[in-house]
Amino acid sequence: MDTNAPTVAPLVRRDLSFVDFNDRDPAHREALARLIKQQAEAHGSTLSRRDHYLVLALKAGRARAILGQLVNQKDPAQEGKIVALMTYGRAVTEIGPTLYLEDIVVDTDVRNLKIGTSAMFELAKLSVRCNASGVKWYVRRDNKMAQHMYGKFSDTNYDQRPPILVFPESRKLEEIPLLPGAQRHAEERDVPAITRLLNKDYNWNGMGELAVGEAIAGNRGLDGKEDSIALVSTNGQGRVNGVVIASRGLSTFRVANTTHVHVMAFSSPEAMQQKLPGLLHQVAAEQEIRGWGASLYVDIGHMRPGRQREALSQTLHDIGAQDLRYDGEPMVAGTLSNRSAFYHERPRL
Repeated sequence: MDTNAPTVAPLVRRDLSFVDFNDRDPAHREALARLIKQQAEAHGSTLSRRDHYLVLALKAGRARAILGQLVNQKDPAQEGKIVALMTYGRAVTEIGPTLYLEDIVVDTDVRNLKIGTSAMFELAKLSVRCNASGVKWYVRRDNKMAQHMYGKFSDTNYDQRPPILVFPESRKLEEIPLLPGAQRHAEERDVPAITRLLNKDYNWNGMGELAVGEAIAGNRGLDGKEDSIALVSTNGQGRVNGVVIASRGLSTFRVANTTHVHVMAFSSPEAMQQKLPGLLHQVAAEQEIRGWGASLYVDIGHMRPGRQREALSQTLHDIGAQDLRYDGEPMVAGTLSNRSAFYHERPRL
Protein backbone atom coordinates (compact mmCIF):
# COMPACT_ATOMS: atom_id res chain seq x y z
CA MET A 1 0.00 0.00 0.00
CA ASP A 2 1.11 3.52 -0.74
CA THR A 3 1.52 5.29 2.64
CA ASN A 4 3.54 8.40 1.86
CA ALA A 5 3.13 11.37 4.19
CA PRO A 6 -0.17 12.91 3.08
CA THR A 7 -0.83 16.30 1.62
CA VAL A 8 -4.29 17.82 1.82
CA ALA A 9 -6.32 19.82 -0.69
CA PRO A 10 -8.72 21.61 1.72
CA LEU A 11 -11.04 22.86 -1.03
CA VAL A 12 -11.69 19.35 -2.36
CA ARG A 13 -14.82 17.55 -1.22
CA ARG A 14 -14.41 13.85 -0.64
CA ASP A 15 -17.55 12.89 -2.56
CA LEU A 16 -16.65 10.09 -4.94
CA SER A 17 -18.15 7.99 -7.67
CA PHE A 18 -16.53 4.73 -8.76
CA VAL A 19 -16.22 3.35 -12.27
CA ASP A 20 -14.58 0.31 -13.82
CA PHE A 21 -11.35 1.00 -15.65
CA ASN A 22 -11.91 1.39 -19.41
CA ASP A 23 -8.75 0.95 -21.46
CA ARG A 24 -10.37 2.80 -24.39
CA ASP A 25 -10.84 5.98 -22.33
CA PRO A 26 -7.77 8.27 -22.63
CA ALA A 27 -8.60 9.92 -19.29
CA HIS A 28 -8.59 6.52 -17.59
CA ARG A 29 -5.27 5.55 -19.11
CA GLU A 30 -3.73 8.90 -18.19
CA ALA A 31 -4.97 8.61 -14.61
CA LEU A 32 -3.70 5.04 -14.30
CA ALA A 33 -0.23 6.07 -15.49
CA ARG A 34 -0.17 9.02 -13.04
CA LEU A 35 -1.29 7.00 -10.04
CA ILE A 36 0.97 4.00 -10.46
CA LYS A 37 3.90 6.38 -11.08
CA GLN A 38 3.13 7.99 -7.72
CA GLN A 39 2.92 4.56 -6.12
CA ALA A 40 6.25 3.48 -7.59
CA GLU A 41 7.93 6.67 -6.35
CA ALA A 42 6.47 6.09 -2.88
CA HIS A 43 8.24 2.72 -2.83
CA GLY A 44 11.52 4.16 -4.07
CA SER A 45 11.12 2.65 -7.51
CA THR A 46 11.14 4.00 -11.03
CA LEU A 47 8.61 3.35 -13.72
CA SER A 48 9.11 3.03 -17.45
CA ARG A 49 6.24 1.94 -19.66
CA ARG A 50 4.91 -0.40 -16.99
CA ASP A 51 1.57 1.35 -17.10
CA HIS A 52 1.31 0.06 -20.67
CA TYR A 53 1.86 -3.51 -19.47
CA LEU A 54 -0.71 -3.02 -16.72
CA VAL A 55 -3.25 -1.82 -19.32
CA LEU A 56 -2.56 -4.97 -21.32
CA ALA A 57 -3.08 -7.08 -18.20
CA LEU A 58 -6.38 -5.33 -17.52
CA LYS A 59 -7.50 -5.80 -21.12
CA ALA A 60 -6.63 -9.50 -20.97
CA GLY A 61 -8.59 -9.96 -17.77
CA ARG A 62 -5.53 -10.82 -15.68
CA ALA A 63 -6.49 -8.04 -13.27
CA ARG A 64 -9.43 -5.77 -12.52
CA ALA A 65 -9.43 -2.09 -11.58
CA ILE A 66 -11.84 0.50 -10.17
CA LEU A 67 -11.25 4.25 -10.43
CA GLY A 68 -12.53 6.85 -7.97
CA GLN A 69 -13.70 10.18 -9.40
CA LEU A 70 -14.43 13.39 -7.51
CA VAL A 71 -18.04 14.57 -7.79
CA ASN A 72 -20.08 17.52 -6.47
CA GLN A 73 -17.03 19.78 -6.47
CA LYS A 74 -17.31 23.56 -6.22
CA ASP A 75 -14.20 23.91 -8.35
CA PRO A 76 -15.04 22.88 -11.95
CA ALA A 77 -11.41 21.87 -12.47
CA GLN A 78 -11.80 19.20 -9.80
CA GLU A 79 -15.13 17.80 -11.01
CA GLY A 80 -14.67 14.31 -12.42
CA LYS A 81 -10.95 14.17 -11.61
CA ILE A 82 -9.73 10.59 -11.09
CA VAL A 83 -8.00 10.48 -7.73
CA ALA A 84 -8.00 6.81 -6.72
CA LEU A 85 -7.05 3.47 -8.26
CA MET A 86 -7.96 0.13 -6.76
CA THR A 87 -6.80 -3.13 -8.34
CA TYR A 88 -8.13 -6.53 -7.35
CA GLY A 89 -8.68 -10.09 -8.49
CA ARG A 90 -11.15 -12.85 -7.76
CA ALA A 91 -10.00 -15.71 -5.57
CA VAL A 92 -11.27 -18.72 -3.69
CA THR A 93 -9.91 -18.58 -0.15
CA GLU A 94 -10.50 -20.18 3.22
CA ILE A 95 -13.50 -17.87 3.80
CA GLY A 96 -15.05 -18.77 0.46
CA PRO A 97 -15.09 -16.89 -2.86
CA THR A 98 -13.48 -13.47 -2.25
CA LEU A 99 -12.12 -10.39 -3.92
CA TYR A 100 -8.36 -10.26 -3.39
CA LEU A 101 -7.21 -6.65 -3.03
CA GLU A 102 -3.89 -5.96 -4.72
CA ASP A 103 -3.46 -2.19 -4.27
CA ILE A 104 -5.24 1.04 -3.36
CA VAL A 105 -3.52 4.19 -4.60
CA VAL A 106 -4.74 7.71 -3.76
CA ASP A 107 -3.51 10.82 -5.57
CA THR A 108 -0.98 12.68 -3.44
CA ASP A 109 -2.93 15.93 -3.96
CA VAL A 110 -5.97 14.65 -2.05
CA ARG A 111 -4.63 12.71 0.88
CA ASN A 112 -6.28 12.72 4.33
CA LEU A 113 -9.78 12.95 2.87
CA LYS A 114 -10.68 9.30 3.63
CA ILE A 115 -10.71 8.48 -0.07
CA GLY A 116 -8.88 5.20 0.52
CA THR A 117 -11.49 4.18 3.09
CA SER A 118 -14.28 5.00 0.67
CA ALA A 119 -12.56 2.90 -2.00
CA MET A 120 -12.34 -0.02 0.41
CA PHE A 121 -16.05 0.30 1.16
CA GLU A 122 -16.76 0.24 -2.57
CA LEU A 123 -14.90 -3.05 -2.83
CA ALA A 124 -16.96 -4.47 0.04
CA LYS A 125 -20.13 -3.50 -1.83
CA LEU A 126 -18.76 -5.05 -5.00
CA SER A 127 -18.14 -8.31 -3.14
CA VAL A 128 -21.88 -8.44 -2.43
CA ARG A 129 -22.77 -7.85 -6.06
CA CYS A 130 -20.27 -10.55 -7.10
CA ASN A 131 -21.68 -13.06 -4.55
CA ALA A 132 -18.30 -13.10 -2.82
CA SER A 133 -17.83 -13.66 0.92
CA GLY A 134 -15.69 -10.57 1.37
CA VAL A 135 -12.28 -9.06 0.67
CA LYS A 136 -8.80 -10.31 1.52
CA TRP A 137 -5.36 -8.65 1.33
CA TYR A 138 -1.79 -8.75 2.65
CA VAL A 139 -0.15 -5.80 4.37
CA ARG A 140 3.11 -5.15 6.18
CA ARG A 141 2.85 -5.83 9.89
CA ASP A 142 4.29 -2.40 10.69
CA ASN A 143 2.03 -0.50 8.25
CA LYS A 144 -0.25 0.87 10.95
CA MET A 145 -1.62 3.60 8.66
CA ALA A 146 -3.07 1.07 6.24
CA GLN A 147 -4.29 -1.15 9.06
CA HIS A 148 -6.00 1.82 10.70
CA MET A 149 -7.75 2.66 7.44
CA TYR A 150 -9.09 -0.88 7.10
CA GLY A 151 -9.98 -0.86 10.79
CA LYS A 152 -12.68 1.72 10.08
CA PHE A 153 -14.88 -1.27 9.30
CA SER A 154 -16.24 -3.33 12.17
CA ASP A 155 -15.85 -6.54 10.18
CA THR A 156 -12.12 -6.15 9.53
CA ASN A 157 -9.97 -8.91 10.96
CA TYR A 158 -6.17 -9.18 11.03
CA ASP A 159 -4.40 -12.41 11.63
CA GLN A 160 -1.15 -11.41 13.26
CA ARG A 161 0.16 -14.97 13.30
CA PRO A 162 2.79 -15.56 10.62
CA PRO A 163 3.71 -17.08 8.35
CA ILE A 164 2.77 -16.03 4.91
CA LEU A 165 5.40 -17.87 2.89
CA VAL A 166 6.75 -17.44 -0.61
CA PHE A 167 8.60 -19.55 -3.14
CA PRO A 168 10.47 -16.80 -5.03
CA GLU A 169 11.37 -19.19 -7.84
CA SER A 170 8.48 -21.60 -7.90
CA ARG A 171 9.86 -23.38 -10.98
CA LYS A 172 12.28 -25.10 -8.60
CA LEU A 173 9.26 -26.93 -7.19
CA GLU A 174 9.10 -28.82 -10.46
CA GLU A 175 12.28 -30.62 -9.42
CA ILE A 176 10.25 -32.44 -6.76
CA PRO A 177 9.58 -36.03 -7.93
CA LEU A 178 5.93 -36.81 -8.58
CA LEU A 179 4.26 -39.99 -7.40
CA PRO A 180 2.33 -41.38 -10.39
CA GLY A 181 -1.40 -40.87 -10.04
CA ALA A 182 -1.08 -39.27 -6.60
CA GLN A 183 -2.31 -35.80 -7.63
CA ARG A 184 -4.58 -34.49 -10.36
CA HIS A 185 -6.94 -31.69 -11.28
CA ALA A 186 -10.04 -31.58 -9.13
CA GLU A 187 -13.26 -32.49 -10.92
CA GLU A 188 -16.94 -31.90 -10.23
CA ARG A 189 -17.23 -35.40 -8.78
CA ASP A 190 -14.69 -34.41 -6.10
CA VAL A 191 -16.77 -31.55 -4.66
CA PRO A 192 -18.43 -33.59 -1.86
CA ALA A 193 -15.12 -35.15 -0.82
CA ILE A 194 -13.30 -31.80 -0.82
CA THR A 195 -16.10 -30.13 1.13
CA ARG A 196 -16.03 -32.87 3.76
CA LEU A 197 -12.25 -32.52 3.99
CA LEU A 198 -12.49 -28.77 4.50
CA ASN A 199 -15.27 -29.07 7.05
CA LYS A 200 -13.39 -31.76 8.97
CA ASP A 201 -9.87 -30.39 9.11
CA TYR A 202 -9.66 -26.86 7.89
CA ASN A 203 -12.92 -24.95 7.57
CA TRP A 204 -11.97 -21.52 8.90
CA ASN A 205 -15.18 -19.64 8.16
CA GLY A 206 -17.85 -21.19 6.02
CA MET A 207 -16.00 -22.69 3.06
CA GLY A 208 -18.67 -24.57 1.17
CA GLU A 209 -19.54 -26.44 -1.98
CA LEU A 210 -20.28 -23.24 -3.93
CA ALA A 211 -16.72 -21.95 -3.41
CA VAL A 212 -15.18 -25.35 -4.11
CA GLY A 213 -17.19 -25.67 -7.30
CA GLU A 214 -16.03 -22.23 -8.43
CA ALA A 215 -12.40 -23.21 -7.89
CA ILE A 216 -12.82 -26.43 -9.83
CA ALA A 217 -14.37 -24.50 -12.72
CA GLY A 218 -11.03 -22.69 -13.04
CA ASN A 219 -9.38 -25.93 -14.11
CA ARG A 220 -11.20 -25.80 -17.43
CA GLY A 221 -9.29 -22.75 -18.65
CA LEU A 222 -5.61 -23.18 -19.43
CA ASP A 223 -5.21 -19.92 -21.35
CA GLY A 224 -4.81 -17.62 -18.34
CA LYS A 225 -8.42 -16.43 -18.46
CA GLU A 226 -9.54 -18.31 -15.37
CA ASP A 227 -8.80 -17.16 -11.83
CA SER A 228 -8.15 -20.36 -9.90
CA ILE A 229 -6.53 -23.80 -9.87
CA ALA A 230 -7.88 -26.67 -7.78
CA LEU A 231 -5.81 -29.82 -7.32
CA VAL A 232 -6.40 -32.93 -5.22
CA SER A 233 -4.25 -35.79 -3.99
CA THR A 234 -5.50 -39.33 -3.50
CA ASN A 235 -4.59 -42.36 -1.44
CA GLY A 236 -3.97 -45.90 -2.66
CA GLN A 237 -7.71 -46.52 -2.94
CA GLY A 238 -8.25 -43.40 -5.04
CA ARG A 239 -9.94 -41.43 -2.24
CA VAL A 240 -9.26 -37.70 -1.98
CA ASN A 241 -6.98 -37.02 0.99
CA GLY A 242 -5.69 -33.53 0.16
CA VAL A 243 -6.62 -30.36 -1.71
CA VAL A 244 -4.82 -27.19 -2.75
CA ILE A 245 -6.63 -24.18 -4.26
CA ALA A 246 -4.63 -21.31 -5.79
CA SER A 247 -5.54 -18.03 -7.50
CA ARG A 248 -3.62 -15.53 -9.59
CA GLY A 249 -2.56 -12.01 -8.65
CA LEU A 250 -0.92 -8.98 -10.22
CA SER A 251 1.14 -6.41 -8.32
CA THR A 252 0.24 -2.97 -9.68
CA PHE A 253 3.33 -0.83 -10.08
CA ARG A 254 5.66 -3.81 -10.47
CA VAL A 255 3.27 -5.40 -12.98
CA ALA A 256 4.44 -8.74 -11.60
CA ASN A 257 2.25 -11.81 -11.96
CA THR A 258 1.93 -13.90 -8.80
CA THR A 259 0.06 -16.99 -7.62
CA HIS A 260 -1.55 -17.27 -4.19
CA VAL A 261 -2.28 -20.57 -2.45
CA HIS A 262 -5.06 -19.76 0.04
CA VAL A 263 -6.57 -23.18 0.69
CA MET A 264 -4.81 -26.35 1.79
CA ALA A 265 -6.43 -29.28 3.57
CA PHE A 266 -5.34 -32.83 4.29
CA SER A 267 -6.90 -35.80 6.03
CA SER A 268 -3.91 -36.14 8.39
CA PRO A 269 -0.45 -34.69 9.05
CA GLU A 270 1.00 -37.81 7.41
CA ALA A 271 -1.04 -37.25 4.23
CA MET A 272 0.09 -33.62 4.21
CA GLN A 273 3.77 -34.54 4.44
CA GLN A 274 3.42 -37.09 1.64
CA LYS A 275 1.15 -35.15 -0.72
CA LEU A 276 1.86 -31.43 -0.33
CA PRO A 277 5.21 -31.37 -2.23
CA GLY A 278 3.65 -33.07 -5.25
CA LEU A 279 0.61 -30.77 -5.21
CA LEU A 280 2.84 -27.69 -5.11
CA HIS A 281 4.95 -29.19 -7.92
CA GLN A 282 1.80 -29.34 -10.04
CA VAL A 283 0.74 -25.81 -9.04
CA ALA A 284 4.15 -24.54 -10.19
CA ALA A 285 3.87 -26.39 -13.50
CA GLU A 286 0.39 -25.06 -14.19
CA GLN A 287 1.43 -21.59 -13.05
CA GLU A 288 4.01 -21.59 -15.83
CA ILE A 289 1.54 -22.89 -18.41
CA ARG A 290 -0.91 -20.13 -17.55
CA GLY A 291 1.71 -17.38 -17.37
CA TRP A 292 0.93 -16.55 -13.77
CA GLY A 293 4.50 -15.55 -12.92
CA ALA A 294 7.35 -17.17 -11.01
CA SER A 295 6.40 -16.34 -7.39
CA LEU A 296 4.13 -18.60 -5.37
CA TYR A 297 2.64 -17.29 -2.10
CA VAL A 298 1.30 -19.66 0.54
CA ASP A 299 -0.90 -18.33 3.37
CA ILE A 300 -1.15 -20.50 6.48
CA GLY A 301 -1.25 -17.78 9.13
CA HIS A 302 -4.99 -18.22 9.73
CA MET A 303 -4.84 -21.97 10.44
CA ARG A 304 -5.66 -23.21 13.91
CA PRO A 305 -2.53 -23.84 16.01
CA GLY A 306 -1.65 -27.49 16.36
CA ARG A 307 0.23 -30.42 14.87
CA GLN A 308 -1.07 -29.96 11.33
CA ARG A 309 -0.14 -26.27 11.15
CA GLU A 310 3.33 -26.89 12.61
CA ALA A 311 3.94 -29.83 10.29
CA LEU A 312 2.70 -27.83 7.29
CA SER A 313 5.03 -24.92 8.09
CA GLN A 314 8.00 -27.27 8.50
CA THR A 315 7.24 -29.12 5.25
CA LEU A 316 6.96 -25.85 3.32
CA HIS A 317 10.28 -24.59 4.69
CA ASP A 318 11.93 -27.94 3.93
CA ILE A 319 11.05 -27.62 0.22
CA GLY A 320 12.28 -24.04 -0.11
CA ALA A 321 9.59 -21.66 1.20
CA GLN A 322 10.69 -18.42 2.88
CA ASP A 323 8.88 -16.04 5.22
CA LEU A 324 7.29 -13.33 3.08
CA ARG A 325 8.75 -9.93 3.92
CA TYR A 326 8.43 -6.50 2.34
CA ASP A 327 11.43 -4.23 2.96
CA GLY A 328 12.42 -6.61 5.74
CA GLU A 329 9.05 -6.54 7.53
CA PRO A 330 6.77 -9.60 7.78
CA MET A 331 3.36 -9.50 6.10
CA VAL A 332 0.01 -10.23 7.73
CA ALA A 333 -3.30 -11.18 6.14
CA GLY A 334 -6.43 -9.09 6.51
CA THR A 335 -10.05 -9.94 5.74
CA LEU A 336 -13.19 -7.81 5.47
CA SER A 337 -16.58 -9.50 5.54
CA ASN A 338 -19.13 -8.35 2.99
CA ARG A 339 -21.42 -7.72 5.98
CA SER A 340 -19.86 -4.25 6.04
CA ALA A 341 -21.73 -3.44 2.84
CA PHE A 342 -24.97 -4.77 4.30
CA TYR A 343 -24.81 -3.12 7.69
CA HIS A 344 -23.28 0.27 6.98
CA GLU A 345 -24.35 2.92 4.51
CA ARG A 346 -20.82 4.27 4.63
CA PRO A 347 -17.64 3.66 6.67
CA ARG A 348 -16.88 5.61 9.81
CA LEU A 349 -14.89 8.53 8.40
